[in-house]
Amino acid sequence: MTLVLDANIAIALAVPLPYSNPARKALAGARRLIAPDLLVHETANVVSKLASANAGFGWESTLDHIHLLFDEFVPCRSLAKAAVRDAVSERHSAYDMFYIALARDRGATLVTADRKLAKLAETLGVAVTAVASS
Repeated sequence: MTLVLDANIAIALAVPLPYSNPARKALAGARRLIAPDLLVHETANVVSKLASANAGFGWESTLDHIHLLFDEFVPCRSLAKAAVRDAVSERHSAYDMFYIALARDRGATLVTADRKLAKLAETLGVAVTAVASS
């Protein structure tokens, strides 16, 4: 099974969060983990904020850990038209729609802790695993 992980799940797999354990469990049975290359930018932003707030935060190893999770980062340019089409029709952030577009394109399951995104994926007929904090 191929899973598309969004940025909040990638962060939860690298940094202890209330939903880190459920996020790990959601990966059971996965053969491939993929994401739009947008994830690199989104996670770098979060990691930089964590490092700014905590001088001892190991931001380099955290980024390495996140990047090594994935089998493939798909270029956003190949997903942009679908993402914008869905963003306009659903009146939702194009950033989020890249994850939905990738899951739809690859017949994969989206894994997210974002309830709104999970509901939207379901509405658009995309398989989704919604991770909740334990």
